Amino acid sequence: MPVLIGAPYMFVGIAFAKGRTWASVVMAILMAIAGLVFAQGMLMAACLGHPILFWWTLAGFCCAAYTGGFMLYTGVTQCRDDW
Repeated sequence: MPVLIGAPYMFVGIAFAKGRTWASVVMAILMAIAGLVFAQGMLMAACLGHPILFWWTLAGFCCAAYTGGFMLYTGVTQCRDDW
């Protein structure tokens, strides 16, 4: 099961690093899904009072948010280069 989840991220991540245009769209979709899953995990951990689960999901959410922010930054800088 972990291979089925991790393989798309690995494949799209390599394509994103090589600068493929389709990879940025797919990566944005994957990061949005990951962010929603980790946000749900944080809410679940907060409601259950489980601090370890909360910190793990917070770390995952921060990784997804960092990747999303990086994608926004590169999108803005690419738009400036095209002018």
